[in-house]
Amino acid sequence: MTFMPCANADGSYKLPLMLIRKSKRPRALKNVRELPVYYASSKNAWMTRQLFKDWFFNEFVPKVTAFLEGANLPVTARLVLDSTTFLPPNTIALLQPMDQNVIQMVKSNYKQKLMCELLGRQGEFDDMVKRIDIKDAMFWVAEAWDGVPAESIAKSWKLLYPETEFDDDDDIPLSVEEDMEFDVLNDDDIVNVVLNPNTSFYDGKNTVSTVEGENALSVLEPHQNDMDDEAGSSVSHETALSGIDQVITWAEENGLPLECQFLLREVRGNVLEKTMDSRNVNV
Repeated sequence: MTFMPCANADGSYKLPLMLIRKSKRPRALKNVRELPVYYASSKNAWMTRQLFKDWFFNEFVPKVTAFLEGANLPVTARLVLDSTTFLPPNTIALLQPMDQNVIQMVKSNYKQKLMCELLGRQGEFDDMVKRIDIKDAMFWVAEAWDGVPAESIAKSWKLLYPETEFDDDDDIPLSVEEDMEFDVLNDDDIVNVVLNPNTSFYDGKNTVSTVEGENALSVLEPHQNDMDDEAGSSVSHETALSGIDQVITWAEENGLPLECQFLLREVRGNVLEKTMDSRNVNV
């Protein structure tokens, strides 16, 4: 599948991800009343001119207009696109802000969700993979996008839109001397965070602790208070997981607000974490 992020320069407003797949009507979405993404389909799951046109007029224009009006700002916006726009060569780092690790952050967050699902469930690995459908992937990638902090998006725009104030008549000051730092995890780091949520890892520059709450990629936040072991509980982790799955399905079929659905899925993630803790899963 292909996803397209879109946000303003300071990260204070993020549009829902545009998600593209081959299937026009996936069976897994049959009873889902509200999607967490802007969904579209094409033959190769790629962006097409018509899909972009539909997204621009049906999603970008109305939502950005509503955001600007709600913030008492002029209804004016400039949309910077990726390589589909005719940009000078060797300017990706300068003129394509979302390529500056923001997309990689979404992918890393998504991988954390995926690994938690695979390691938290009981059963054969291949069977676990087969049980994952487009609905799971859709909600995970939406949560992954929501987990990218505004500060990280703003960092991506520093070269194109620095914090220095300037008038419209002035030349826009661009500086390529300032290094941008992001906490982007590699695959080994992601597995370590999922299996050992209370440990620290080295990202190549700094030692980052997942319990500090400042890590931009920390989707699975550690528990604030230790819960009783499963042995002392009347409800097993597997029973809780089965129950929350049913509640999530009910919420989807009855059109509960997405905020409620995301909250339920967060609870589900906590159950998976406790399941792994009870098994003493270590790297």
